[in-house]
Amino acid sequence: MSDWNTPGLTPEVSKRMADQVPLSQAADRIHVLVHEDPDSGFAAVSLDTPHRAIIVRWKGPVPAEVEAELDRDRALGITVTVVAARYSVKESLAEANRLGSAVIGVKAPNGDTITAIGPNKDYSGLLVRLAPAAEERQTVLALSPEALTARARAGFPALSSDMPIAVVIGGPMTMSVVLSD
Repeated sequence: MSDWNTPGLTPEVSKRMADQVPLSQAADRIHVLVHEDPDSGFAAVSLDTPHRAIIVRWKGPVPAEVEAELDRDRALGITVTVVAARYSVKESLAEANRLGSAVIGVKAPNGDTITAIGPNKDYSGLLVRLAPAAEERQTVLALSPEALTARARAGFPALSSDMPIAVVIGGPMTMSVVLSD
């Protein structure tokens, strides 16, 4: 890595990257098991590099084969925490897709547009990105979270779900992709 002469790639950053490798590998092994059983209740796995830990979010009981993998990770010195998730990734994505097909890209009478819907970080509900009309942006930015959600629901009657919905201000999402060599 040091031969790359990459700006910002300090020894500290290189160490952090190296420290992430076993955690990332553990997460990959969990994803393989989840792929084999998409109805398992899996929600997410995240890395806590400074503590050499992974956090696994799961709805319902963790299957035996996943528990066995978590035990192997613990034996490698990785701290594993399993946290209850309110919804699985499958449930969250299904609901996000259902709502998204009805509201993403549709312009409300007040000029608002919903640009994205997806699970929130802890899989306790959905996060909706709302792009207000340009002339309304300052007014909308001053709204409380509750008032913002009420505005979105009023503008988009199809934005109705049994899952909790939180609304944030944001335009279309941009994505970048890093391809391997």
